[in-house]
Formats: sequence, structure tokens, C-alpha cells
Amino acid sequence: DWWWGVDNIQVYTGEPAPRDPALKVIIDRDTGAVSIINGTSHDVAIRGYEISSQDGVFDEASATFQADGDADWVQLTAPGSSLDLSEGHLTSTIVAQGSQLDLGSAWRPYFSDEGDIHFQYVEAGSAEPVLGLVEFVGGVDGRSYAFLDLNFDGVVDLDDWSEFLAISDTADLSALSPAQAYRKGDLDGNLRLGVNDYIVFAREYDRIHGAGALEAALAAVPEPTSALLGAFGVACLIGASRRRVASAALLLAAVASGTVHAGVTVDRMYQLGDDARENAVVGQSVGANSPDAPFGSGESLDSQGVLGGQQIVNVRPRKLSTFGDPVYVSTADRPDGAGGIGVLFDGAKRQNLWGQRLGTPATSISSTFAGGSIDYTAILDRGFQFWTKPAVVPQTQSGLAADDDYLVMDTNNHGALINSYGNFTMRYGLVDYEGVGTTAHAVSDQWYHVMVVRPEGVSNGSRMYVNGVVVAATPGDYLRGIPAGGTPNDIPDLAPLVLGGATVPLPNPNTPPSNFAFSNNYSGVIDDLEMFVVGFNATTDYGIFNPAVDNDYIAAFGRSNPMDLNSDGAVDLVDVNAFVSNWAFAKVVNGMVVG
Repeated sequence: DWWWGVDNIQVYTGEPAPRDPALKVIIDRDTGAVSIINGTSHDVAIRGYEISSQDGVFDEASATFQADGDADWVQLTAPGSSLDLSEGHLTSTIVAQGSQLDLGSAWRPYFSDEGDIHFQYVEAGSAEPVLGLVEFVGGVDGRSYAFLDLNFDGVVDLDDWSEFLAISDTADLSALSPAQAYRKGDLDGNLRLGVNDYIVFAREYDRIHGAGALEAALAAVPEPTSALLGAFGVACLIGASRRRVASAALLLAAVASGTVHAGVTVDRMYQLGDDARENAVVGQSVGANSPDAPFGSGESLDSQGVLGGQQIVNVRPRKLSTFGDPVYVSTADRPDGAGGIGVLFDGAKRQNLWGQRLGTPATSISSTFAGGSIDYTAILDRGFQFWTKPAVVPQTQSGLAADDDYLVMDTNNHGALINSYGNFTMRYGLVDYEGVGTTAHAVSDQWYHVMVVRPEGVSNGSRMYVNGVVVAATPGDYLRGIPAGGTPNDIPDLAPLVLGGATVPLPNPNTPPSNFAFSNNYSGVIDDLEMFVVGFNATTDYGIFNPAVDNDYIAAFGRSNPMDLNSDGAVDLVDVNAFVSNWAFAKVVNGMVVG
């Protein structure tokens, strides 16, 4: 018997093997190596090339440019850029048939690869770019990495969940490209790390492996690390499938993630002694050395705005020759470390500072409506914040009543006080709303940060923060017009801005009546009063209120990692317990959900 074998049959067609129609970029998914290959049938003379990435996958520092070893080449890629690898030649250079230009391991893994890269080059003697080819090699079975394959091993599994938590260590990713941010845990593509990224992971994992897959997989692994991951995963999964009710932990996470940039527009800034022009000296009366005294007394200066157009609105002492003026005092012991000089009020001597109100921004002295230079037309939302250290806290006891102590009153529509029970209290629309919780109770000789803000319209009303926590809130509007039983002179927004005492409507804002602020005077320190506006009109966007960055206390003491709930620098079981125990809990103050 005879056996015959036939192998490697080739048929000659009379034509050469097919060649590439143009130069080609080849990117190796496994190594990140980037090369320009001449797979055409001839040499190609080029004057330059550009390999671009819409999502920013390149690492310029890791690239090997031709310009690194050849003075005739010029690197066109900007230092640190992730968007392109580009060079130009002073004349032209030959890329021989079958040769290549190696650009080093400059590509970084990304789930969207083939559709993200574009390659073009310019041939010698031409000004028109030629569209080149792009080819990826490597990877598992030659495939692109899947979305959620964060460790780039070709499989979406629990290792990617571990990788997700390991890389999610920075809240603000706005300086990164989309590809860079993805590799830092930004799964929803908004260039910031927040709770929604955890929800996206859970949703996509279950889309790949089936409903409930992530929860089941995590539950099957009892180790502490897996328990940590499971707690976060299950919590996010529940939030995605049922309802997105903010918990205390979630609120902190969302706050720390900087989901919105600081949006408010500062209208006034009273540094109360730290403005160099004020020439403040600790122990001296407020305004004693101020050069700006148009009303016959020294003033504490508004450091915001520009001269002219009624933009700068100073405050001044209510002159009472018998009792003297409030004095400058050191605030170096402020907990945020940003103190300097503040103002000390003696309530027994009825001391205060006053000036024209901000009130409703649309009608404030700085508005075009009132002859100013700022278009606040239709702008109603506003707020203020300051630091304070009470010397004496009012406290009603059995058989002995105490008075409320007024801290800052921007008309009677918006104010902050300590009531007769020693609790921080918000004034809104002529009504006082007592703060709730231990944070709301004032203690003498302790520093507090206080903010009162109407963030967005009537439905959101107003709220008071004490040390970054909402202690009072109410929906509704300012009181507009004349109060019941009052006169036109009783309109709340006619009352001036007062620090350290009560405010009353003034027919003439520059000439206070004799009984002005003779009651409810505060004993203690006030420092750094900032007043701001919120919203937009036809000409200007004055911003969106974001407590994470607009509240000075939260900004000073907030966390860098949104899931580090106890701010100890690590995401561990303590954070898990806090997250799980508070999940689906809604903080309600006076019927309003505030956290």
C-alpha cells in the first residue's frame, strides 16, 4: 500500500501579495507599544505624523519620539499630553518599505481602543494629510478590553471590583482625560468620583453575569476584604434598583466628590480686620484706623467688588458714646487655622455693626434696580456664612427667662441667632426656626461656623448649617410686602444688615432711628462674614449652591476620598459599617429632606 500526503498548497495567481494602501499604526494592548509600520509596496517620504486619541489614552512621558535622537525631528506633542503623539520633520524623511518607527510604550489600556485612535501623516511635497490605518494586536484572543475590566486581564470578575476600590482614591478628576479618569474609577464619565460610579459598577456587573450576580459573588467570600467590598456593592445595588434616597454616609460621599463646582457668587466679604486697608489693631475700636469713613465714623471694609457702581458696602459701628464700639480681637485659635483678626461684641454695651442690606439681591444697593452696576434682575436666592465664638450663651432656666442673642441679620427675612435656650436658630421670613440636634446647641468660648442659605427657590426654602451640619430648615418664600398689622415701614426687606444685634426696618437706610438695635445684643466674636448670591438671569449665571465647596467648614474639614467616611485616610470596615447602617436613612429637618 502507498500513502500520499499533501501539505502547504499555494496557488500563484500572477499578482503579488496584497499590501497596505497607507502607513499603519500598530498598538500592542499587552505592552502599550506604539509603532508606525510601512506595509505598503514602496518607500514613503513623510513630513510629519499625528496619532490622536479623543479620550486621552497616551502617556507622553513614556513615549520615545524620533526627536529624542534626531535633531531634524520636532516633537509637537505638548508635555504631559494624553491626547496625541505627534512630530514634524524639518524637511522630510523616508520610511522604507517594511520598516517602522517605534514610539515606545505610550498607550495605556482602555476599553474603547479601536474607535478612539486616529492616525494621519503628511507626505513630502504635499500639504494634504493622508489618513493612515490603525490596528490593535494582543489582548485576550485579540479582543478589546471590556468595560469594567479594570485590571485588564480579559475577564470581568471580582478582581475588578477589588481594583475599582483600590484605584478610587481621588474625588476630583477634572484635570484628567476621560481615559485617565476611567482608570481612577470614573465609570459614569463625569470626571469625578461619586456614589454613582459604585452604582454603575454593580449595574454593569449584573448585566454581564446576570441579575444579583455581584451581591451573590461577594456574599460567597467571607474574608474581611471581601466583606468590605460586599457591603459597598450591596448598598449600591439596592440604591440602583429601588430608590436613590440619600443617607448620611451617601450625603457625605456626594459632598466630598465635588459633584458640582463651587457655584455661588460672593457679593460681599467682611474680613472684619484682616483687610490691610483697615489698619486694624487688636484691642482698638472697629474702624479706628480705616481710611474710608463717609458717615463720620470708622468702618470695617467690604473686600469684595470694585470701586464705583455701589459694589462695596462697608459696615460701621452704631455710635453710642456711653458704651463704646466693638473692638478687634485675635482669632488665631479658629479651628480651620485661617483666623487672623475678628470683632468682639459686648452685648451688655449694646455694641453692633450695621450697613445696607443685601436682602433680595434683585433690589440690593449694588443692583441695577437700585442704581448699582450689577444685574441682579430676578435673582432672589442668597446666603451668608461666618465664624463665631460666643462669650456668653443665653440659657432660659426655671423661673428665669433669657433673651435671644442675634448674630447676623440680613434683614428680618434672613438671619442667624442663638435663642433663649442656647440653640442656634435661623430667621426666615420673620419666623424663627430653632436648630435641632446636639450640633445646634451653643457652648461659650467655642468656635462655630454658621451658614444660612436659600439655595434654590421657594420649594427648597432656607436652611442653617452649623459646623457643616444642617440644623434648621424650612420650605417656603421670604415674607414679601407688609406683615399682618404692620405698616409700609415694617416691610422685612427694608431692614439693614446688622452684626451683633437685632434689625428693624429703616425709612432712611443711612440714618438709623434712636431705638435701632437696642435689643438682643450678642456677646462674642464674629469673623469673616461672607455674603453671596445664587441663580441665573438673562445676562449672568451666578452659580449653583454646592455645600461641599461653598460651605467653608465642609471645604476645610471634608475628606479627599468620598468613601472614607470617618476621614482616617483608609477605606475599611469602619466605613462599611457607617455606610450600611445609614443606608436609606433620610435626614429630615422640619419636614424637609436635607441629607
